[in-house]
Amino acid sequence: MDPRRFQQIAELYHAVREAGAEARAALLEQTTPELRREVESLLAQDTDAVFLDRPPALDALSLPSGPAQAAWPVGTLLGPYRIEGSLGKGGMGEVYRATDTRLGRSVAIKRVQERFGARFRDEQRAIAALNHPNICALHDVGPDYMVMELIEGDTLAARLLQGALSVHDALACAAQILAGLAAAHAKGITHRDLKPGNIMLAGSGIKILDFGLARFHADESTTAIGNVMGTPAYASPEQRKGQPADPRSDIYSFGCVLHEMLTGSRVGQAGAPIPSRPLATIIARCLQEDPAQRWQTATELAQALAAVEAAPASGWRSPQVRRFALAVAVLAVIGVATWGFLRPPARALTDRDTVVLAEFDNRTGDPVFDDSLRQGLSIQLEQSPFLSIVTEDRVRQALVMMGRRSDARLDAATALDLCQRVGGAAVIEGTIAQVGAPYQLTLRARDCANGETLASTESEAAGKSRVLATLGSLASRLRGHLGEALSSVRRFDTPLEQATTPSLDALKAYSQGMRVLWTHRDSTQAIPLFKRAIALDPDFALAYGALTIEYTTLGESRIAADYARRAYALRSNVSEAERYFIVARYGRSGNGDINSAVQASLAWIQAYPRATMPRILLAGSIYPVLGEYERARMQALDAIRLAPANAFPYAFLMDADIALDRFDAARAAYANARKRQLQASSFFILDLYQLAFLSGDTAGMAQQVAAASGLPGIEDQLLASEAETAAYHGRLRDARRLSEQAMATSLRTGGQEPSATYLAMSAVREALYGQPDAARQDAKAALARVPSRDVLYGAALAYAVIGDTAQATPLVAQLARDYPEDTFVQFNYLPTLRARLALNRGDADAALTLLRAAAPFELGVTRSSPLWWTTLYPIYMRGEAHVAAGNEQKAISEFQRILAHRGLAMNLPVGPMARLRLAEALARAGDRAGAARAYSELLALWKEADLELPVLRRAQAGLARLQ
Repeated sequence: MDPRRFQQIAELYHAVREAGAEARAALLEQTTPELRREVESLLAQDTDAVFLDRPPALDALSLPSGPAQAAWPVGTLLGPYRIEGSLGKGGMGEVYRATDTRLGRSVAIKRVQERFGARFRDEQRAIAALNHPNICALHDVGPDYMVMELIEGDTLAARLLQGALSVHDALACAAQILAGLAAAHAKGITHRDLKPGNIMLAGSGIKILDFGLARFHADESTTAIGNVMGTPAYASPEQRKGQPADPRSDIYSFGCVLHEMLTGSRVGQAGAPIPSRPLATIIARCLQEDPAQRWQTATELAQALAAVEAAPASGWRSPQVRRFALAVAVLAVIGVATWGFLRPPARALTDRDTVVLAEFDNRTGDPVFDDSLRQGLSIQLEQSPFLSIVTEDRVRQALVMMGRRSDARLDAATALDLCQRVGGAAVIEGTIAQVGAPYQLTLRARDCANGETLASTESEAAGKSRVLATLGSLASRLRGHLGEALSSVRRFDTPLEQATTPSLDALKAYSQGMRVLWTHRDSTQAIPLFKRAIALDPDFALAYGALTIEYTTLGESRIAADYARRAYALRSNVSEAERYFIVARYGRSGNGDINSAVQASLAWIQAYPRATMPRILLAGSIYPVLGEYERARMQALDAIRLAPANAFPYAFLMDADIALDRFDAARAAYANARKRQLQASSFFILDLYQLAFLSGDTAGMAQQVAAASGLPGIEDQLLASEAETAAYHGRLRDARRLSEQAMATSLRTGGQEPSATYLAMSAVREALYGQPDAARQDAKAALARVPSRDVLYGAALAYAVIGDTAQATPLVAQLARDYPEDTFVQFNYLPTLRARLALNRGDADAALTLLRAAAPFELGVTRSSPLWWTTLYPIYMRGEAHVAAGNEQKAISEFQRILAHRGLAMNLPVGPMARLRLAEALARAGDRAGAARAYSELLALWKEADLELPVLRRAQAGLARLQ
């Protein structure tokens, strides 16, 4: 085919493809019958790929044949993604609207036909390498699909059907297009198919789509010489000749797009003139035949656009507006603000700066504004991925170092002083006053270094009911003043009364609860305030989220789960940041789906790279359940880097290091916390007790028990740990007494579920140590108090170990029924229990088969109740199953694995029992010396054991047989 003829067909084909129904008919009517037939034939094949991989001289334009791709019906599940309908179809495949059922958000899923698999993988690589507000984000990938950000809006092609854009709008679009291109080029990626149909006009700004033809600059494999890549009307000369493309090819395509935005017609078609000579000169340079004669980078081009002075005919109404629009072009490309105001800040902040929030200056005399407005402002500003607020932990620590009380009021002067001490960039101050009926609100940001005003904004609220809405609007405006991009502000800008509550009284109660936690760390005082908040506003999602955390801290997992579910039901009412938090907590505490909690936390980090909370959740509450302590450790370190004054990540770093048997590292983490004057925190007491136990430091253990005295939620855990230590040494009578003390202490502070948990723990050790009557009694009492998830497991395990299948079986069924999505229940607890019941039936092979499901999770620990008391039992049961099957060597290996994990086995009864079973397996395997050594070590451990203890007599008899 003649290349010129090919070009005619290509240009008309793509013009028709991008036009609406009426415009499509008009275009076809205007052409020759022969050309129309060619194009209609291609349209019937429904493909965008006709001119993408075809040499210009080919005689045939038909697509390679392939089987038709069946559409995905509505309701189809692709992992967590549920198909809701089709958004459009093309030659490479189809795009669907879907719902991410984990996060409750809408997404777009692009499915590709098999024959375009290589190009699809290129597109995945390209988008995965990019993270920019003007480029469609990639969320996930599958074997033949990828999950992307769902962008609501029209394509630029659809908008251009209405005619040219104003110069102002065209340059605003151009700025964001160039920003996206600059980001892609910086990653070594050339788009190669930039056109109006691949540019979305979304509510959050411009989005560049479809990197299906993108290539990495260093990867020549994606361009075969002689192949045409791109849409001909916008493709560069080198692309039309089948030559390799580079960023300057995108510059050419951009010139075509800018020409069309300004004139309403494509390059080479009759249309309106370019509005000004400088713009015409810039476009002409974009469209040079020789790439060396074009603009060489997107940044250089943006700077040229910013320098243009448009002609009066452009329709710009004032020099100020003209300067604003032109400045946007450069700012967007270099990653500063795309949303300026006519009063720019003296110094824009960067995404590395931190800010301090001062208390609001309440001049109304109405106490409802105290605390609540600062809390509301904090929540609104925390929506921003750009701004980072100095954490309350760090604020309170700095106040103490300044010689103030930790709960001292952070007025404007104090805040400025504190900001300098913590290395912040700005202080944000707020004022509310009442002049007549309206309320006057003002926000001001001051430079911490010199106190100069960086930005300020003010507005009136018509009445008290409008104060929160006005505050939210001011906060969003201030974000733009301080340098955050317009696209970011628009995307992360849930109205304040929706993100929190429309009730000032409810917000004040919530704020007071948060202040109690910041200053006193007392859940028992904060919980009534959060409950008051939801009594005033039953739809206050954040208050439910706060209650989830506090009840989890107190070991009340059933209550925490209920609040997590109620928060999850309201997740659509909150900001994006809070939605991530609610979804993560729901996976962790609500339905127990830990994988969904991981995904939500990681998505949270991706959207908010400086957020501390998702890292704390992963380190302390999520990865340990999966037994992934290295990952937990890395998240804790990251959290410490971001929030060095927060005690939680240090404690979770200690937890991870202890689980990994890195006891010196755990001590070093505590030493680091002490340097920051966090040593008084109760979070460290249990870890220090464990470290003392692991080093045989009896005095150190006693010191921590004394330190916990009188601390709600901590004292009972230390007494329960002392009970486990007594049982570890065979002193079961002492263990019972200490467990009773732990239960009584817990009940005094309202801890119903912890007291039931301590009974379940007692039942398990009584069962393992051969005391069936005591085990039954404790299991029954535990279930009568609070039949929580872990209590159900403990009682079922105790019954199963003593062979009481009749009592264990319904509890196993209840766990399966009540916790169908719970990762730990389904892949740790149930395999362990069912394996024990299979052993009770004498079916060792079935037990081993059942335990395969637990293998990936067998090092996990419960985080739904105090202590790690359910750990390692899948391994223990596997050892028991191998003994029953006569596989002594495999049994030996399993029991040795338990003993090798000292930081997990800790002072729990699974440790001594593994040692006993190891000695017996060694004896059966004929290793008399090894067996004798194992028995001797166990008996040394039990040198002060209760003489009537059945397992003690069993060990003594075993050693005697070897002598």
